[in-house]
Amino acid sequence: MSRSTLRVAATYIGAVMGAGFASGQEIVQFFIVYREKGILGILMAGGLFALLGFGALMIIKQHRINSYQELFLILLGRRLGAVCEILITVFLFAGLVIMLAGSGAVFQEYFGLAPTLGILLTSLAVWIALASKGEGVMWINTVLIPLKLLICVAVSFAVLSAVPPQVDAVSSLRVPSRPWFISAVLYVSFNMTFALVVLASLGREIRGNVAGGALGGIGLGIFALAIGLALFRYYPAVGGYQVPMVHIAFRVSPQMGIFYLLVLWFAMITAAVGNAFSFIKRVTRLSAVPYQAASLAALGAAVPLAHFQFSSLVAVVYPLFGYIGLLTLGPLIYMLLRRRS
Repeated sequence: MSRSTLRVAATYIGAVMGAGFASGQEIVQFFIVYREKGILGILMAGGLFALLGFGALMIIKQHRINSYQELFLILLGRRLGAVCEILITVFLFAGLVIMLAGSGAVFQEYFGLAPTLGILLTSLAVWIALASKGEGVMWINTVLIPLKLLICVAVSFAVLSAVPPQVDAVSSLRVPSRPWFISAVLYVSFNMTFALVVLASLGREIRGNVAGGALGGIGLGIFALAIGLALFRYYPAVGGYQVPMVHIAFRVSPQMGIFYLLVLWFAMITAAVGNAFSFIKRVTRLSAVPYQAASLAALGAAVPLAHFQFSSLVAVVYPLFGYIGLLTLGPLIYMLLRRRS
C-alpha cells in the first residue's frame, strides 16, 4: 500500500473525525440511543463512508476536479451548486457555535465552572488565531488528529477490556422518531458534505489513489465502532453527560480523563478556528466587510448562541444538515450507479 494512499485515507478520516466525533456526543445521539440496533447503524455508516469515499475520489479523478466548487457544479449544476455553497457557509457558522457550546460543556461538567467562562476563553483563543488568519493554530491539527485517534481508541479498548461497569444512572435521552438506519444515513450525509469539500481540494494529489477513500471509510467505521461499543457499555449513564467520552475516560483512570479532556478541548478550539476561518473567508469574498470586522461579528453572534446546550445543538443541527446533505449524496450515488451500468 502506497504512502499517498495512506495520506488520502488519513485526510478523509481527519475531515470526518472532528471534536464532535471525539466527544462521543455524535455517536450517542445518532447510534447508541438505539442500543443494539445502533451498533448495526455504525457498521452501516462505515460501509457507506467507504463506498462514498471511494466513489467521490473516482469522480474527482475522472473529471480532474481541483476544488469543491467544481465538484458541486458537476453534482448539482450551477444553481443548486450555488445554493449548496450558501448552506455550507451557514453550517460552518453552526459548527463554530457548536464547538463553543462544547467548550462550555467541558468547563461546566468537568471543571465545575460556569459554561460562559469556557465559551469566552475558547472565543478568545479563536480570535487570536483568526488575527493571524488561522495560521497560528492550524499546525496543531497535524499533531491533534493522530493523537485524538490514538486516545479515542485507547480509552475505548481500555473500557472494553475492563470488568463490566456498574451503571446506575438513568438516561434522559429520548430515542428519535426516525428509524436507526435513517439515522445512520443522516450521520454519513452531514459528515460527507464537509468531507467532499476536503477531498475535492486534494485534486492532483490523488494520482489514482482512490483506494484511500475506501480505506479511510473503513477506518472511520472501525473508530466509530470502538467508541460506540465503549459508550454502549456505559449506557444509559452516558446519556446524562454532554461530553460522554470524557466521562468514560475518567472511569478508566483520572490521568486518562484529564489528558483526554485537554486533548478534546484543544481539538474543539482548532475545529472552531477552522469553521470560523472558512466562514469568514466566504463572507468577505461575498461582501465588502473587512476581515477583522467579520471575525469580531462572527464571534459576537456565536457567543450568545453557544449558551444553548451542546447535546441539544448536536441533536437538532446535525440531523437537519444531514437532510440537507442528501442534496449532494443523491447525485453522487446516481453518478456512481450510472458509471457502473
